[in-house]
Amino acid sequence: MEPFDPASFTTAQLLWPAVLAALGAFLVAIVAAYVSGDFGKAFMLYLGVGLPIALVGYATGFLTGISRNSGAIGSLLPAVLALIGGLSVYAFGSDNKYRFVIGYCVCLLIVSLFYGTQRGAFDREFFREARLKSLFEMERRLQNYRSYRKLPEKSADWLLLGESAGK
Repeated sequence: MEPFDPASFTTAQLLWPAVLAALGAFLVAIVAAYVSGDFGKAFMLYLGVGLPIALVGYATGFLTGISRNSGAIGSLLPAVLALIGGLSVYAFGSDNKYRFVIGYCVCLLIVSLFYGTQRGAFDREFFREARLKSLFEMERRLQNYRSYRKLPEKSADWLLLGESAGK
């Protein structure tokens, strides 16, 4: 089994939504520079509000996509739709000067959420064979251990509480 480094995995995973946020901020800043002539201020504003939104959207989507729980999407969609509805009521129900920023953040959230969901689902399916091999190897080692110790062949059900033993 290959070694796993959580720090490099997290850095590599969160690099893409950061690039997505920077690209979105760059494109909006180009439009802002054309309209008002202030590229740097617009870029920093949209990068500053877009980066956390992209990271949260991607992380939520990735964890939903990689999840082996079929109810994850059903729980996520109502929460995202409620968030978008609340932001819409806030942005368009009052005299808010940041309507465009809120619209940009909602669009960035949806794009990064969709990208994260697709990436998580791809990783889940792509690494399924490696995970199964790992589980089979662990099962073989446990069976050998149990036979050497003259223990019963079948382990107690409570030993595998975190795994899907009963499925």
